[in-house]
Amino acid sequence: MDLTIEKKGKHIFLRATHDFSLPGTAKILSEKINSLLSCGEKCIVIDLTHAAIINSAVIGAIIECHKEATCKKAEVIVLTTHNRAIETLLRIHIDEVVRIIENESQLD
Repeated sequence: MDLTIEKKGKHIFLRATHDFSLPGTAKILSEKINSLLSCGEKCIVIDLTHAAIINSAVIGAIIECHKEATCKKAEVIVLTTHNRAIETLLRIHIDEVVRIIENESQLD
């Protein structure tokens, strides 16, 4: 899976070119986010707009990256527009831990 990195103002967007359910996705996502946090980035947006389905490993990676970001006084935000992905995240109450937005206009 390829992740592109795009900087827009103070936000860094990680955008997938494929679905977030592919094998190895969680590891790649974690490595990219941890690398960005190590470089001092403070606001990382995981763009799941192309992900109709996300697997449990990716959910775990998002939570772990959120913990790491919090320790570094940074934030991980999830951007998603697919109903199934949103339903999955809300069903496990990840929105109580990680900020979830449906469009970029919701960013500060």
